[in-house]
Amino acid sequence: MRIVKNNKRISVLGLIKFFAAIAIVYFHTLPTDPSTHWWHLWLLVELFFFITGYFTFKHFRKKKNRGKTLEQKSKNAISYTVKKFLPLIPFVIVAIVIKYIALLLRNDGATFSSIMKILPLDILLLNSQTAELNWPLWYLSAMLIVFPLFCLMCQTKRKNTLYIVLFTSTIVYYFNFFNGAISYLGCLIRAFFGMSAGVLVYALSVYVKKNDKIKKDSKFLLLLFLALIAISVLCLYPTKYNEGYEIYGSLFIVLTVLWLPILLSGKIFLSHISSPLMDYLERISMIIYMIHIPIIYILCLPMLSFTFSENQLLVMTILASIVLSIVINFILSKIAARRSKI
Repeated sequence: MRIVKNNKRISVLGLIKFFAAIAIVYFHTLPTDPSTHWWHLWLLVELFFFITGYFTFKHFRKKKNRGKTLEQKSKNAISYTVKKFLPLIPFVIVAIVIKYIALLLRNDGATFSSIMKILPLDILLLNSQTAELNWPLWYLSAMLIVFPLFCLMCQTKRKNTLYIVLFTSTIVYYFNFFNGAISYLGCLIRAFFGMSAGVLVYALSVYVKKNDKIKKDSKFLLLLFLALIAISVLCLYPTKYNEGYEIYGSLFIVLTVLWLPILLSGKIFLSHISSPLMDYLERISMIIYMIHIPIIYILCLPMLSFTFSENQLLVMTILASIVLSIVINFILSKIAARRSKI
């Protein structure tokens, strides 16, 4: 681990994404004792939307990436969508295969024939059958549909107008309509406004970066960042599902939109830490998110779970998700490397 002044990759952000993925695994494992459960951990999914929105908008702020006509803008939006989502397809397929293994092990009537019938819908992320075995894929499904439209919006020349519109509409959404419920239309709206909040993160990060009054490597800014991220974590603690969501959930959203720009602005030393380990953990964080639900179901099968306590199952689920993600990433990386040599 070292400090790199002009480091384009923010390794600390990758570490945050990894721990967010692990926290979501913990949330979905659902210990039955409510006093041990952080019920608002599901809000961490919004963090991934914010980050995606930030980097997408940043990409299209470069003049060479923006089209002048609607046709050019549409082509840019589609090509960038393909570029971002195509590498995820192998991970989606692996997640679906693990889901099928869980289906067969559960012995609830699933057969190879019935599994083959739902395979096309699974690959397209449109399957509603046995959805509880792979519901994290709603994230990618919603993103895949909304992302091209979001990319189109990011190419507007009227940047300040866009900031005002998104600031107003995003506040209205998160403070009046957002509750985390998963429905098809609700997921699309959630993905759009999550990425829109990422645009606001970009605007704030640029302000912090270009503001000469805010000194680089400022100790005050570092303390502010640490305080904001600590309070946002505490907002995830309430022990009953959606208890005080109107306060805790909204506060988490606001605080996250404030501490992310500080990290992304490059004005604190944490932004310049370069760590191959943190970068690697970022790469496997999405795999962990995509495969952990079927792993939970496999480990909770009667033939396995009866010998373990809830805490042991929790630890096993997290470890199994991490180890399997490492194996999947290794195998697919080797395949990709061989294909590139051909």
